[in-house]
Amino acid sequence: MIETSENMTTFVNVSDQQPLFGGKTKGRCSKTCLSIVVLGVLVFVGIMMAGYSMYWNDVVGVRVMSLNTWGMPHSMSSEDKEERMAAIGKLLSQSEYDIVMLEELWMRPDHETIKKSLGPEYYMTEYDDLTTSCDGKIWPWGCSGLAVISKFPFQQKNFSRFSQQGNFGQIFSDG
Repeated sequence: MIETSENMTTFVNVSDQQPLFGGKTKGRCSKTCLSIVVLGVLVFVGIMMAGYSMYWNDVVGVRVMSLNTWGMPHSMSSEDKEERMAAIGKLLSQSEYDIVMLEELWMRPDHETIKKSLGPEYYMTEYDDLTTSCDGKIWPWGCSGLAVISKFPFQQKNFSRFSQQGNFGQIFSDG
C-alpha cells in the first residue's frame, strides 16, 4: 500500500506489522525467552555460590576471650581469691576458646593454679614471659598481671613495657 502526503510518499507493507518475538501476544515473553531468563538467573546464582564457597574455604575461625581475674593479694582486700582462681582454671579447661587473655593475674601462685587446671591441649605463657623484674610471690609491684592461654603453640613471645606508667600508689583513688 502506498500513502502519499503533501511532502512525502511512503510505502507501507501491511503484512509486516507483527511483533518480532511472540507472534500476536504483545507484551508477553515466549517459552524461549523465559527459558533464557531462567538459565541466566541460574548461572548467576551458581557463580555467586561458587565465589562465596571459594572465599570462605580459606577463612579460619578463632574464638578469643579476655578475662579479668581480679587477682589482687589478700592484703589488698581480695576475697575468695584461691577459690576464684581454681574456678577460673576449671572453666577455661572446659571452654572452647582458642585464645584466652588473662588480666590482673598478679601473683605467681595464682598463675600456677590456673596453669595446672588446664589440659594438655592448652599452652600458657610462663609467669615471667609477660613481665619485667617482678617477684609476684608477696606483692604485685612491677608485675604486668598478664597471661595468654592458647590452643596453638607459641612461636615467639615478646613483652614491651611502657615507658610511661601510672603511680601504683594511686590504685585506690583512681582505679
